[in-house]
Amino acid sequence: MVEKLRVVIIDDEPPNRAELGDLLSHYPDIEVVGEASNVAEGWEQVEAQAPDLVFLDIRMEGETSGLDLARKINRMKVPPRLIFVTAYPEHSLVSHDYHPVQFLTKPLEDAKLAEALDWVRKDLARPRSGPERTPQRIAISHNTEKLLYQNKQDPAARLTDRSHGTAYLLPEEIQYICTSREKPNKLEVHLVQGGALVNVPGSMEDFQGTLKPHGFLRIHKSYIVNVRHVLSLGTRHGDTDEYEVDLRGSKKSLPVGRSYLASLREALQSALSTCEQQAG
Repeated sequence: MVEKLRVVIIDDEPPNRAELGDLLSHYPDIEVVGEASNVAEGWEQVEAQAPDLVFLDIRMEGETSGLDLARKINRMKVPPRLIFVTAYPEHSLVSHDYHPVQFLTKPLEDAKLAEALDWVRKDLARPRSGPERTPQRIAISHNTEKLLYQNKQDPAARLTDRSHGTAYLLPEEIQYICTSREKPNKLEVHLVQGGALVNVPGSMEDFQGTLKPHGFLRIHKSYIVNVRHVLSLGTRHGDTDEYEVDLRGSKKSLPVGRSYLASLREALQSALSTCEQQAG
């Protein structure tokens, strides 16, 4: 008996879903277990069906809302493989920022679809403990009573009303971690894309140990920062005794404790040297 690949199709155009479903019906090892016409329904199908593969239209409801859903999917503990489907070839450059992924342009070609499915089969057959495994994610428990998204219209912020549980994040998705002002025994994990997980249990020491190999550094008794996202280091409001860092793509500044200043300068210099070597 052939073990079937469970597939979910997400596209806002019914004819496109029907066409893809018809093409997939010719493959005996493919089973379409769910369909959706928008981001919210798509996320529900992915959570409910736990598919091996998702065909995802990039442009739905907005400019590139399919990419917002892809970010959400990639945060799952065991994310399905993604095949982006779009009528806009320029999206192929963006879609390769997501892993693992294939890209198909509309109208679909049988040969290209067959190649993409063959890639999925081979990728699923790879041992997940090898060097090509899906990037390791960090499990973070939280009880976020209200998601703190900077962009309230971001479809990714409206995917689910479930505001507690465990988030599985790639280290590069985290910008900084800090202690909670309202609950000193809890932490906040602030994300690069905006927003934060709050009421996170654990200690700064625990997160420092976990994230240090991924380029994170303790810069204050209450702050751990992703060094890659530090834009500059300087004195605070002209005060030569107080230092702070500015973050890339953010108006946020974080304080730097005196005892952490030397290690931060060393880390920034090391990061600069690495960039210069790569550029050279």
